[in-house]
Amino acid sequence: AARTRYTDRCLKAINELVQIESLNPFVEMIDLSLYPAYYELIKRPVFLQLIIDRIRKFYYRSLASLKFDIQQIAKNAHTFNEPGSEIIYLSNLLVTTLFDMLDDFEIESAQSHFTHLDKSDTAFHSRHNEDLIPKSLSHI
Repeated sequence: AARTRYTDRCLKAINELVQIESLNPFVEMIDLSLYPAYYELIKRPVFLQLIIDRIRKFYYRSLASLKFDIQQIAKNAHTFNEPGSEIIYLSNLLVTTLFDMLDDFEIESAQSHFTHLDKSDTAFHSRHNEDLIPKSLSHI
C-alpha cells in the first residue's frame, strides 16, 4: 500500500512537470541523431517517460529504487553537460521537486513547487548526490 501511495504520487507529479516546456529535454530518451556521443558517456540513461513506464509495470520495489532513477536524471545531466549550464540547473530543480513531492505529502502541486523553487534561493543543487542508502546499511 505504501509503495502504491508513493508511485501514484510520483506519477501525478511527473504528469504535472512534463507540462513545463523547459523540462522537455528530460521527458523522452535523448535523440542519438542530435547527440551521438550521449550513449558513449551515459551508461544508464533515465528519463521521465521511462520512470512512468516502470511505475506502471510495478518495476520499483522500494522508494529508494524510485529515487535512484530520479537522481540518475541529474547525474546524467552533470556527466554530459558543461558545469553551470541551464540543463544542469533544470535537472537539479527537477530532482529536488520530485524528491520533495515524495518526502512531503503536504505539497499539493509539483508545478507550483517547481516554480517556487525556481524563484527562491533554496539550495537544491546537491539532491542528485544524496545518499539513498541508510547509514545503518551502508556497510552491506
